[in-house]
Amino acid sequence: MSKHILIWIFTTCLFVNCTENKAGQFERSPYHRSIIGIWIPQNIEWGSNIMIDDDSMDIFRIASFYTLCFDSSGVFTLLASTQRQPRNYDDSIIFAGEPAVDVYSGKWELKDTSVINLTYKVKKSGIIPLDNAVKYEKLKFVLDSVPNFIFQGKTYNKTFKYDYLSLKEIEMFKKN
Repeated sequence: MSKHILIWIFTTCLFVNCTENKAGQFERSPYHRSIIGIWIPQNIEWGSNIMIDDDSMDIFRIASFYTLCFDSSGVFTLLASTQRQPRNYDDSIIFAGEPAVDVYSGKWELKDTSVINLTYKVKKSGIIPLDNAVKYEKLKFVLDSVPNFIFQGKTYNKTFKYDYLSLKEIEMFKKN
């Protein structure tokens, strides 16, 4: 190989390694990949209240809780809303935007292998105006057989229970 090609390869490798930040290093770690996604409380107290959808006549149980979203780019979104669970389908959750959704947005960072730093504030408030102050939280992350962390006193687990339409609606709230 010519001397110029070797110098070009060396310089390119050096540039790529020097410009990679700490967040980029964690991006490839199992810890970072384990956090990316949608998280809900481990123990949801579904109400015995029955809600009937007038159009489909489906029957749902309802509960209000936070849905936490961690994107690979370091964006954090918290959605506070009422959720629906079809009566005979414990493995499904329908994201419900009624009567309103409070949307908080900010950044997340994996400090080391066990601490997630959150910075966020209200992006859109539903019915009642909310405090617009920036909030800071440190979450203790546990990468176990079931990864989890504690957020405001509740254990959260990653979920895949939202249906396709709910995931699209969650993405809409994250973008607006």
